[in-house]
Amino acid sequence: MREWNTVMRRIAYPANSWDDPNMPINWDQYGERINVGVDDDEELSEPGIIYTEGLGPCIGACIAYGTWARIVHSSTVELDGEEYETLIAAAKNLIPANRVSSIRPVLCGNDPAADATCEASRAWAIKKLKDAGFADPILHWCAQGQTAELRVCLTDKLIEVEVGYKTFEYPVTQD
Repeated sequence: MREWNTVMRRIAYPANSWDDPNMPINWDQYGERINVGVDDDEELSEPGIIYTEGLGPCIGACIAYGTWARIVHSSTVELDGEEYETLIAAAKNLIPANRVSSIRPVLCGNDPAADATCEASRAWAIKKLKDAGFADPILHWCAQGQTAELRVCLTDKLIEVEVGYKTFEYPVTQD
């Protein structure tokens, strides 16, 4: 696993050490760490970190709320409807009904060079989440030849998406 040199480093150390790649991270302060593998989905409901990496042809989907997050890492999006149904059902079971429409899921990955059905896969994932009543998803699709990583740090209530060499950060929605 590549060392995270963005959010996690800034959280753990003072500002003058953020860009120091040799500064070790004290992972114990974050709690549990869950790595979501290819064609898998996992959730975390306590302080900790849940993440997936290697989103090239695959699509990563995440819904996070309060002290809960779930990530799906899907290589065959349209065929993985069950994983998306589980993601949606788990989120709707936890998130108050009047808040669902304000939650923006995150979708990322899906290198067009590695997936001939890229546009259809992207459209399917967006439609699935919007049809379930969620707000427009946050989208970070890969350009040709890129990969992405998706991380949620519930300890610090932060979602991080890294595509290519750019990192984007979003707060986890709270009550």
